[in-house]
Amino acid sequence: MKSFPRIKPRAILAWIIPIALSLFMASCPDPAPEALKPLTPLPSPEAEAEAPSLQLNFSMGSQTTYKNIYVIWAQDGSGAYLQNFRVCKRLLDGSLTGVALPYWKTNVYPQSNQAEIDAVSAATVANADFSLVLELGEDAPLIFSVYMEIDRSFDPNDWFTDQPAILYAADIDLSSGASSYQLTPRGWTANQATASQGPGTASGNLNPEMRYISHHESSGGFGVEDPQRATAMVASIILKLE
Repeated sequence: MKSFPRIKPRAILAWIIPIALSLFMASCPDPAPEALKPLTPLPSPEAEAEAPSLQLNFSMGSQTTYKNIYVIWAQDGSGAYLQNFRVCKRLLDGSLTGVALPYWKTNVYPQSNQAEIDAVSAATVANADFSLVLELGEDAPLIFSVYMEIDRSFDPNDWFTDQPAILYAADIDLSSGASSYQLTPRGWTANQATASQGPGTASGNLNPEMRYISHHESSGGFGVEDPQRATAMVASIILKLE
């Protein structure tokens, strides 16, 4: 009887294992090409809400022989964020110091970065409409206010020989989805020369009682609306998010 050569178990394993591996690999499909691409991290809510540009559209109302002057800035409630956007050069040339725009000069200017002030100082667009793009800084929070203080010299009413500067403002919330805001009067600040007139509010302090600007003085305190009121020089101030 013919005998067959004896096959060692180790040789059998050496033959079976490669076959088994090849069958296993064939049963596993290659990963989809998309799975091999590096993952792109999703933007955080903070990144999506990073400060956009704001376009301020100023519409001039009533005009007089005398020109208006203004300053525009943003600030949050804590005071940690403060950014100046436009400062009229006439305000800083020395001839108007201590008179025009007393709220900004008393409460904001001392805290401001001088280099920033220099960068945003420009000629006044007087007695005319204008638009200005406000580029928010990287440190701008989601919630803050934009302010515009506007003044016009030699502009009397029944209460003041020179009407106070008017502070306009809008509270901005970048996470609210709102696309536009309107700046409205928040109060007035008397300049140094007329601080003792009217209700006698010290220069630099904001007085929210707008009737001293909008209405005539009368025996009862406030009469009819004054057509020469300082707020009449502003038709509208609109902020649009871009």
